[in-house]
Amino acid sequence: MRVITGSARGKKLEAPAGTGTRPTSDRAKEAVFSAVGDRVRGARVLDLYAGSGQLAVEALSRGAAYAAAVDISPECAAVIKKNAAGARVGERLDVIRADVIDWLSRRRGGNGAFGLVFIDPPYAAGLMRKTLLSAAAAGIAAPGALIVCEAAGRSDILGDGEILRLYDVVREAKYGKAYTVFLTPAVPAADRSTDADAGPAGRAHAEAEAKTEKVEEAE
Repeated sequence: MRVITGSARGKKLEAPAGTGTRPTSDRAKEAVFSAVGDRVRGARVLDLYAGSGQLAVEALSRGAAYAAAVDISPECAAVIKKNAAGARVGERLDVIRADVIDWLSRRRGGNGAFGLVFIDPPYAAGLMRKTLLSAAAAGIAAPGALIVCEAAGRSDILGDGEILRLYDVVREAKYGKAYTVFLTPAVPAADRSTDADAGPAGRAHAEAEAKTEKVEEAE
C-alpha cells in the first residue's frame, strides 16, 4: 500500500493490525482517483470509516486543500496520523476518532461542506444506507460534490429509493471485488436546467448525467 502520485508519490503506508479493516488496493485506488480527476485539487475532502487514512492522504498528496478522516478505532486513528506525517500532509489533515453516524448527526446545521467524500464502511455492518441518509441530513456534501461509495454490491448502495431521491448517480464501477458508485447530491427538479447559464448545482447535475457509465475491471 502506497501513495500513487503527487507530492508523496511512492510513500509506503501502514495498515492497522488485524482483520478489522479492509484497505483499498492500490489498483482500485488508482482507478478511483483517475475517475475523480482534477476535482481533488483544492478540494475539502472527507474520508469516512477511514481505516488507514490512505484515501485522505492520497487526496492531499494530489493537491486537496484539506481533509478530515473519521474512524472510531483508536488503532486506526494512530495509523492515520503516522501515515499523514510520513507523507508530510499532516498539517492539512484532521483525524477524528468518533462513530461516523454520531459524528454526522452532530454536524447537522453546521458549516464546512466537503467537495469530495469517501464512504467505505465495513461490508458486513450494513452501514452504507444509514451513512448516506445521515450525510444528506447533515448537509455534508457541497452542491456538485462527488461522493465515492464502496460496498460489496450495487444493491448495498443503490438498493433504496430514498437514496436515489437524495443523490444522482454519476458513475458505477467494479474494481476487483469492490463495487464503487460515484454520487452527487440531487438537484431539485425545479432547479435543473440545460441552459448554459445554469448555476453550479445545475451544471454539476448535467455533467453527472453526461458521464454516467459502468466500468468493469478484471480481478
